[in-house]
Amino acid sequence: MFWDKFTSISTAQLQSKLPQHPLIVDVRQPDEYQDGHIPGAVNVPLMTVMQNPATVTSKATADQPIYVVCHSGARSRQAAKILSRQKQNVINVTGGMMQWSGKTKRGNQR
Repeated sequence: MFWDKFTSISTAQLQSKLPQHPLIVDVRQPDEYQDGHIPGAVNVPLMTVMQNPATVTSKATADQPIYVVCHSGARSRQAAKILSRQKQNVINVTGGMMQWSGKTKRGNQR
């Protein structure tokens, strides 16, 4: 929509960016993340983003894009809207893990 300050890309577009080691923030709950996530993704649940967006924005350099993913795209859209109030270059990944066809990793983040 015209008032959104973030852009959206498909899971296939994100997959093509993996060789560049992008900052991917997975806003699902920890148990969902542990069941399978994009390798290198950082787990910051949506509630944490809502309460303290700096938890995410502090992980990125000034010009580094933040790619936000969830299960289907709904929570990532909410998170992207919140994060885009503090940082430019926030990108929602539509379709989320439901549409992700790339490799996944199980377990906690390190």
